Amino acid sequence: MGIRFIRWGEPMLHPRLIDYIAQAKADGHLVHMNTNATMLDEIMIKKLLDAGLDSIKFSFQGVDAKSYGEMRQGANFKQVVSNIAKMYEMRGNSLTPYMHISTTTTYENETDIAKFKTEMAKICDFITVGQTLLDYIDTEKTRLDASLKQKLTELKTKQQITRARFVNPPCLAGEFCVNWNGICSCNFDYDYNHVIGDLREQTIREIYNGEKMHEHFVQVRDGIEKIPYCSIRCWDYMNLQASK
Repeated sequence: MGIRFIRWGEPMLHPRLIDYIAQAKADGHLVHMNTNATMLDEIMIKKLLDAGLDSIKFSFQGVDAKSYGEMRQGANFKQVVSNIAKMYEMRGNSLTPYMHISTTTTYENETDIAKFKTEMAKICDFITVGQTLLDYIDTEKTRLDASLKQKLTELKTKQQITRARFVNPPCLAGEFCVNWNGICSCNFDYDYNHVIGDLREQTIREIYNGEKMHEHFVQVRDGIEKIPYCSIRCWDYMNLQASK
């Protein structure tokens, strides 16, 4: 079974992350994590390598210091790239962990994106570039200047979203999410509207094989649109495009 340290927030903020990775590996699991790489210094890299991490995904936005800084305010693009390069170097010929860099774009052009891919290919195994889903961004709460806020607002109105129901929803495909507080819910459930169980009261096996999970599977099988929360959140977003 695979265990992924992702969910909401930055895994490296947890003081026992390395212990959890090491224990999961000792129990025979494949272990993956997502990170923004801002806390990835040489000490942390060595700990992750020693713990046996199998794969790691670095989350960016933008393709250069300017576009990255607009969306990831407070983080330093050059430092993050340097951190990832250091891990690639320290990993050496072992090819473990598998290193994936993923970014999303807003207004960046094809030349900028191609340059980003060329540079990142030197320090990772796989690169993906998508487009930022702007619906979730509250423009007024950003710390952008007035001109950039206006540009972002224009992009939001122009973005054409193609979405469809999952052929196999993540939960039916075996995805099981455990939040920091032990509450188990759907990956798209930010506010605990569709709670399946609580690890403070049951084990993962008991929750996954329990009555609530069974009821959820039956409901999903009969149609996600019939479940109030899932009908709103559970979409497979495809081909995000912004009008020229």
